[in-house]
Amino acid sequence: MARVATLFALSALAGLAAGRDVEVTCGSTVKLQHVKTGYQLHSHQVRWGAGSGQQSVTANGAADDQGELFIVKEPHNGLPCEAGTVVKCGGIVRLEHMFTQKNLHTHRFVSPLLRLQEVSAFGEEGDGDSGDNWVVECVDPSSGSWLKDGKVSRLHLNRSCSTL
Repeated sequence: MARVATLFALSALAGLAAGRDVEVTCGSTVKLQHVKTGYQLHSHQVRWGAGSGQQSVTANGAADDQGELFIVKEPHNGLPCEAGTVVKCGGIVRLEHMFTQKNLHTHRFVSPLLRLQEVSAFGEEGDGDSGDNWVVECVDPSSGSWLKDGKVSRLHLNRSCSTL
């Protein structure tokens, strides 16, 4: 299984104070930004023409694009995650695209553009499957939780390789 990317910095947007470490919580609206390129994960109602045929997820350099907003939620088939509950390092989350209500998803399809493991958006109104579950791996886990501007890498729960 190929790696898609390994290191992202998180920019959380909703109601966060500047100038201090702010924890990401259930219900937070976030953007995921690739550290090296500065591009954010992006999705909109366009399906891949190959691979899974699911809603595409790509990267975009525009800082003000609303197609980059994801809501932090409980994992598929997990206990409900009350708004305001802090996401811990090692925690499992689901990321629902704010406007299309599809979940950030991965599976064993090859991506049409880079020929790596495909990441897509899947499900209806936030309902999906276990391919939507992501483990939050903090690069610096000393805080114990996912921080607003903290660097994280993602390891997909159902796979043994890094995917995001």
